[in-house]
Amino acid sequence: MKQVLRNSKGLLAVEEVPAPILASGRLLVKTAYSLISVGTEGAILKEARTGLLTKAKSQPEQVRTVLNKLKYQGLTSTVRQVREKLDEWKPIGYSTSGVVIGKAQDIAEFEIGDRVACAGHGLASHSEIVSVPKHLTARVPTDVSLKDAAFTTVGAIAMQGVRRASPTFGETVVVIGLGLIGQLTAQILCAAGCRVIGTDLDPKRVERARKHGLHWGIVAGEDDPVNRVLEYTDGIGADAVIVCASTPSSEPAIQAMKMARRKGRVVVVGAVGMDLPRVPFYEKELDFLISTSYGPGRYDKSYEEKGIDYPLPYVRWTENRNMAEFLRLISEGKIVLPIDAEYPIERAVEAYERIMEGEDKPIGVLLKYGDGVPSLDFHPRGGEGEREGGRDLVLSRSKRKAGGKIRVAVIGAGEMARTFHLPNLAKIGDFEVYAIVDLVGSNAKQMARKYGAKVATTAYREVLEDENVDLVLIATHHNLHVPIAVEAAKAGKHIFVEKPMAMTYEEIDLLREALQASNVHFTVGFNRRFSPVSIAAKRVFEGRKSPLMIHCRVNAGFLPPDHWTNDREEGGGRIIGEACHFFDLCYFFTDAQPKEISAHRIVSSDARIVDSDNVSVSLRYEDGSIAHVFYTTIGPKALPKERVEIYGGGRAAVIDDFRTLTTGIGDKLREKKWRLQNKGQCEEWVEFAQVIKGEKTNTLGFEEALVATRCALEVRSTLHFCPEI
Repeated sequence: MKQVLRNSKGLLAVEEVPAPILASGRLLVKTAYSLISVGTEGAILKEARTGLLTKAKSQPEQVRTVLNKLKYQGLTSTVRQVREKLDEWKPIGYSTSGVVIGKAQDIAEFEIGDRVACAGHGLASHSEIVSVPKHLTARVPTDVSLKDAAFTTVGAIAMQGVRRASPTFGETVVVIGLGLIGQLTAQILCAAGCRVIGTDLDPKRVERARKHGLHWGIVAGEDDPVNRVLEYTDGIGADAVIVCASTPSSEPAIQAMKMARRKGRVVVVGAVGMDLPRVPFYEKELDFLISTSYGPGRYDKSYEEKGIDYPLPYVRWTENRNMAEFLRLISEGKIVLPIDAEYPIERAVEAYERIMEGEDKPIGVLLKYGDGVPSLDFHPRGGEGEREGGRDLVLSRSKRKAGGKIRVAVIGAGEMARTFHLPNLAKIGDFEVYAIVDLVGSNAKQMARKYGAKVATTAYREVLEDENVDLVLIATHHNLHVPIAVEAAKAGKHIFVEKPMAMTYEEIDLLREALQASNVHFTVGFNRRFSPVSIAAKRVFEGRKSPLMIHCRVNAGFLPPDHWTNDREEGGGRIIGEACHFFDLCYFFTDAQPKEISAHRIVSSDARIVDSDNVSVSLRYEDGSIAHVFYTTIGPKALPKERVEIYGGGRAAVIDDFRTLTTGIGDKLREKKWRLQNKGQCEEWVEFAQVIKGEKTNTLGFEEALVATRCALEVRSTLHFCPEI
């Protein structure tokens, strides 16, 4: 299918990419029209086209991240990651209309063939087919064209700004900035029975707004907007001012304060400067409000992704209900949409250049897909080799050579795969990256091109059915690890699954059953045991006869509570998803099964802190060893992330961030430093290749990985059900 993509340099392209698959809670919609948001998308491209130095100055946190990577991962790895980020192509757009061609079983509100409007950055992008959640989809009335419905998302933004201003019948409201959102805002206010004053630097935009109901128009460059507003309101000032302008200057917001009457309201919808004086606010006792996107529910994963609605009696207007209401206004003829230009999707780059470079810039620009009347079939136009509705994009084919390399299908091309697995697979001679699978088709295709993969797809079952695939790397969100691994085992594919191996005991049983019924090799991404630093530390205690005492301190870093990792169903939490590394490491050092485990977490009243991410875990092993894993997310970034201390038999080994090893034997201390941090990712792949080729016994198969997995599950259970004294 065709999709418009942009990179970090502000370049644009229309590419053939794999189409999305049907996912739980989602609709598949074949696009008829998509709207280019001249303000938002134009601003994104304008910022992207600035120089690297300018970007660095505006993003100091990212600069610190790069410097930290440089310190621990070295110049080559850091430069590769930075270049990859700069060359990354992403979807753009967030307002489309089309026809439903597929729906998940858990969606009852829509049917195949429904005409709908879709919203969401990264979801309702400029693409022939989009996958969107139900709360970002609204049914289009029969008397509204799909061309007009493409404006729904932007209309919902305008509507939410009006709702935040709480206008009443007969009030005077000023709209600052008469671009697309400003034009729609003015019309919505007129429909609500308000007297509307509009101001803009462009006289053509002012005149356009006048034609569609604006009571008074002010050309800012030719007149004093503040004086004119006071004149039109008999010196009282406006009841409310809605700022729809987009500029780094604070002048629009300052003007709004001056225009508003005492105890009036100022609502900021557009991206404007916010360096504001206190005195006008204080003297007038103004209400200053920010309007967030399409309305309540925006950026709430429970609402948008999980489909949990806000009860109407308590939240009358959600983003979805705003979308539906805007469509109703179009249906009733109360909104005249500013359609200035229409381009076929194939000429999207030309459309963007017009809004970026032209002197007479349009404000309503649509991209059209085919004839604008989507059929219900699932066969988007595509390049040679597309099949199954375009989900599988075959970039090239080559015959399999006997005794050749191990062909790998990478399922989930996120940060972990990009940063570690794909570069390691590319440099190890035993492997060939054959296929890339990712829910984002453009991401799959980009990584496939970069690493020379033959297939890019959004459907993992396609690669499980491909006889050319020997091994699958599963690097998806955690809740998909076991379902995909079970299918891979049944398909006869060797399996490398990122941690966690499983999120529940039920998943463990399913995975064990599937592996026992197959003849495939299996391992888990518990890579730290393969680190040269860990191996050297274990060597210190060779031949020991006394137990060990181990202390692992993990300064893991902050993740917000709503991050997917902290979602109990999707990520399982950080103990399941990351602390499991250190349970495995302790098992590796002791070579003994754990007998007892106990855990305690902090109790915090700070909503930003996930208590169960800050734990102290004690373990006792069959050989008498004990271990303590101290895992925290509330430490400072300046402190190194991981430190492991091991004691026993008059000896000690201390690992600092898998870069430095300090050993003590008797009264002698020695320190060895590695040039770069090495957590064993590459070494694990080297050993797994030897296992698959029959050259080595698997030291981290299902049963070995089960030890750390069970420890993590027991800790989670203890934390949630520990009785208080």
